[in-house]
Amino acid sequence: MMRMIYSRFLYFTKHRLKGLRGNLVSVIKDVLRNINLDMFNEIDIWVHESFDAITSRGKPEFVKVTSSFPIVIDATSKQLFCGLVLTRNMEVVDDLLTFADLGQHLRSHGCHVANLSSCDFSPKNGISGSIKSLLRKILMVTLDVADISALASWYAEQDNYGNPVVVIIEDLERCCGTVLSDFILMLSEWIVKLPILLILGVATTIDAPRYVLSSNALQFISPHKFILRSPSERLDSIIHAVLVRQFSGFNVAHKVATFLRSCFLRQDGTLSSFVRALKMTIIHHFSMEPLSFILKGLHDQNDGQVLPYWKHETLPEAMLSRAFNLPSYTGNKLGEPNGEVLEQGLSQLKRSHKLWSSVLLCLYEAGKYHKLSLLDLYYEALDPDLWETRASDLHSVSDNSLKVPANNQIMVGEQNNLHMGGFICQAIRKGLASSSIVPVAGEMGSNLRGCQ
Repeated sequence: MMRMIYSRFLYFTKHRLKGLRGNLVSVIKDVLRNINLDMFNEIDIWVHESFDAITSRGKPEFVKVTSSFPIVIDATSKQLFCGLVLTRNMEVVDDLLTFADLGQHLRSHGCHVANLSSCDFSPKNGISGSIKSLLRKILMVTLDVADISALASWYAEQDNYGNPVVVIIEDLERCCGTVLSDFILMLSEWIVKLPILLILGVATTIDAPRYVLSSNALQFISPHKFILRSPSERLDSIIHAVLVRQFSGFNVAHKVATFLRSCFLRQDGTLSSFVRALKMTIIHHFSMEPLSFILKGLHDQNDGQVLPYWKHETLPEAMLSRAFNLPSYTGNKLGEPNGEVLEQGLSQLKRSHKLWSSVLLCLYEAGKYHKLSLLDLYYEALDPDLWETRASDLHSVSDNSLKVPANNQIMVGEQNNLHMGGFICQAIRKGLASSSIVPVAGEMGSNLRGCQ
């Protein structure tokens, strides 16, 4: 009987782990897609305006279109419209999803799109390798000969003509400059038959093309810059969606938050390192904590009703005993240790998390325009060692000291009371300085401390 019970719990644990990881990946993808949506729309407008400028001279004669040579035009008409997308990511893996989403967004607006990487512009394969990759992505077939005229003939067909052809190169700095320069010069020769627009992903600086491309190639590009959100802003959006707003059935402790923060900062601010670290913590949690399976029921609660498959009557005595030794129970003294108290405590934990999240987001709104990140606030809010002294100081601040002075500046003595240097107190000071409606600092401290 006990073997059957534990087998059932093991099944629920594995099922919950798989579901949680899948949900995590889905939420992160949605967050990154939504945060880039405004910029994607701006790029789409630029693509169609540039396409209209290219095709304003009218469609070339049929004989010229079907010939296997580019149409001879003057140098000023060979300009290749080029969008420079500054990502500010040190790790190219962070950009893969961004440019994949951008390509899908442009396709949904009628564009023919080819996503290429630095591997398609290597010295080993040369310009022929670049052309073959372009043909494979657009025509969806593999050709033995690198013949750009095949793409021109394809575009001349009625079903394909009249829409922009967009080539996205995800990582400019990693490309072979000579090969990419030859590729750009080749496209400029075919611009009348093939109204192609380039989008180059730039990780370092908007001037990167000057250090990668030849001077001859630079003469034939007409650049337009787009700047994506910084990695720290994107990370704040992920933390907001995954760890703060959405209650996934587990809370991250301060040690785990320290680990996640260190992974992000030590890896040059790459989101991929943070996401990998978060997945590692989830796997570690489910492998080490035998009560993990009940979190599925906690996450799927509806109006306080707990799903029946983990009702306390089905829990073995050893697991109940472990549950009542958790800090959330022993620290709050919820009553006699029984299954009903366990369910009530977990429901209260979910309600407390909502209050905790609301307070933390208020602090973030007060400080985000002063370069305070949600990552730093989240990290400090989970630190149990800071709250005994800091929360008592917040309660001891007098009503007069909470009023904003006439010159909208905080007095030196008041700054000392609020512990200068802490991220949370910096956010409170910014909020006090910028608004005449002052939040009750003591209550904010109590809510943050009470949800640890």
